[in-house]
Amino acid sequence: YSSGGFNQDIAMRPYKPEVSGNWEFGVKSLIRDGRVQANATSFYTVYEEQQLTVGRVVEGQPTADLINAQEAHLYGIEVEIIAAPTDDLTFGASWGYLDGKYKQFDVQDNLLDPVTGEGIIVDRDLTNVDPIKTPDVTLTLSGSYVWHMDGGHNLAAHLGANYTSRSWNSLENKLASKQDPLWLMDARVTWTAANGRTEVAVWARNLTDQEYFSGALDFTGDPETLPLQFNSTYTMPPRMFGIELSHTFGG
Repeated sequence: YSSGGFNQDIAMRPYKPEVSGNWEFGVKSLIRDGRVQANATSFYTVYEEQQLTVGRVVEGQPTADLINAQEAHLYGIEVEIIAAPTDDLTFGASWGYLDGKYKQFDVQDNLLDPVTGEGIIVDRDLTNVDPIKTPDVTLTLSGSYVWHMDGGHNLAAHLGANYTSRSWNSLENKLASKQDPLWLMDARVTWTAANGRTEVAVWARNLTDQEYFSGALDFTGDPETLPLQFNSTYTMPPRMFGIELSHTFGG
């Protein structure tokens, strides 16, 4: 549940409270003497008056606005497997499917009448747009191994990869907000001292230096400010790497 409220800008319309109902069913199991864990989950969520952030240009100023989608349905499944062939080697994999639909989504917008050139308020039906950030398929793969060294030290390595299928980051599914299918890879190597308290880690994120973004806004202007209409995207960090040193004090 999210309460309703008033947008801070007096030119914006108030928005209604969001209410959702969620149904979830899952199973977890251990097989092969506990070395393999298999999990499966399915869910179904119904939103009433779902609150969505959109971009608008009001009196020449870009601003974020909250609106309501009258009814939205979201459902999906996820399957996960974690396997440990040995005490030191672990593999993980998960696959997810997600589908979302608006059952009713009517909004009012300011548009320019092409005949008269005057601003008009029109009702728009956005029921057929794809919900924001709902890739159909997600996939995660990972592997970890621990080497036990002389003197009681340990060296652990981890490699992970995440896949997401195509998704949209703005309400109206504008081309500039489309996120193409994407693979992201991360890696980490950690040395742990024999005392179990001191660690040195080398890590890297987005190993293949993919360009992607976390969100976008379509800024729609009032008829008087149509030249100011634009799209804003939020770019995620490029390839990053670093070193971490940690030590735990006390008992």
